[in-house]
Amino acid sequence: MLLSHMERLVDANSVAGIRDSYFDALNGHGYSCAFYGASFQSDLPPAVIREDPEIHSNFPGDFIEEMRRYHPFGTSPWMIWADSHAGSIPLAQLVSESRHDPGMVRALEIASQHGAASLRIISLKGRVARARGLVAICPALMARPAEEAALWLRNHREIATLTAIMHMRMATICRHPQRSGLTPRQREVLEWTSAGKTVAEVATILGLTPATVEKHLRLARDALDAGSTAQAILKAHVTNQIFLQKTA
Repeated sequence: MLLSHMERLVDANSVAGIRDSYFDALNGHGYSCAFYGASFQSDLPPAVIREDPEIHSNFPGDFIEEMRRYHPFGTSPWMIWADSHAGSIPLAQLVSESRHDPGMVRALEIASQHGAASLRIISLKGRVARARGLVAICPALMARPAEEAALWLRNHREIATLTAIMHMRMATICRHPQRSGLTPRQREVLEWTSAGKTVAEVATILGLTPATVEKHLRLARDALDAGSTAQAILKAHVTNQIFLQKTA
């Protein structure tokens, strides 16, 4: 079963496909509720790239909305813990270790009110460069913490492997294709320029005039709101808009 879930994650060609494959895999291992949140390129200045966190959940919407109202994802007690710890921890244990932190206590109160007191947090620290994130999972709502602990003991290795694969796939797939303002030709000239080719060399490779190459570079800079070609290449690269994987 693990291999089939891994194959689905590897073969998925969209964010939705990766999400659904991962949530299905968790459900197959006894966890019917899951939350995934991650910020990519988190150590780059906002002037270089500003990207909203990637957030997916099949928890009841009112639970997630209440958590987000109380603490935005990036400053939530869960994320603060995940930034400095590896592995996983039950929410109740995290709260017991942080009694001095009212944010942690409130997080458990909200989870308990929504039947998610057995929630477990999985840190994604160190899994992907320039990224921060976490997964929160829970068996069926109203499950007891002891039931979750036994379930985790049986399945933790498989879930840890699937979680790492999912997060790495999310990091490398084009997450916001609708935001790309680059034409295929603009992508080509940026890719060849990033390889160290001059305008004249790019023109020869693509069968264009140097003036046309310059035009495509200028339009690419405008589309990416970049002040230079170097910045345009960086922005296009970290948002997965160049060097796209060819699909059949």
